[in-house]
Amino acid sequence: MKTAVVYFSLFGANEKIASKLSEELRGKIHRIQEIKQRKKGFALYFTGGFQAIFGISSKIKDMDFKIDDYDSLILEGPLWGGLPCPALNAFVEKTDFTGKKVGIFLTTTGGNAVVALKKLSDKIEQRGGNCLVADYYNVFKLSSEKMLDKTREYAEHFKKSIKNIRGTK
Repeated sequence: MKTAVVYFSLFGANEKIASKLSEELRGKIHRIQEIKQRKKGFALYFTGGFQAIFGISSKIKDMDFKIDDYDSLILEGPLWGGLPCPALNAFVEKTDFTGKKVGIFLTTTGGNAVVALKKLSDKIEQRGGNCLVADYYNVFKLSSEKMLDKTREYAEHFKKSIKNIRGTK
């Protein structure tokens, strides 16, 4: 099974998580990059949150891989305003997930991400993907060590889901 870990990270926290997922799954890591660099500070939270809440996508650079080269994919990144950030929305809108086994692992700084996971899962499935495992965690509630433990647990759950689809144990 060839797995791609596709992520967006603005400040580096999600990059660490994606790296750990890649390590655990022995997958290749690929970063989603926005074309226009975001301004930091209040403007980021105001404009980024607004875009996320209204499902607006950002313009992203072309990816450095072909999805057809992979059997499965983990999509990892932050929630802004309680919903997937604009870069994740853009990647999902541009990608044909037909026949791919997809996992979603999101970070939040507050609140319950169940609605965001459902919206993202639905979009991926509308684009032909099979969402196997969707999870999130609150970055303010977990220490760095606990964050890595949660990431490791997620990777194991994803691997088991893949095996169950194949009918192996």
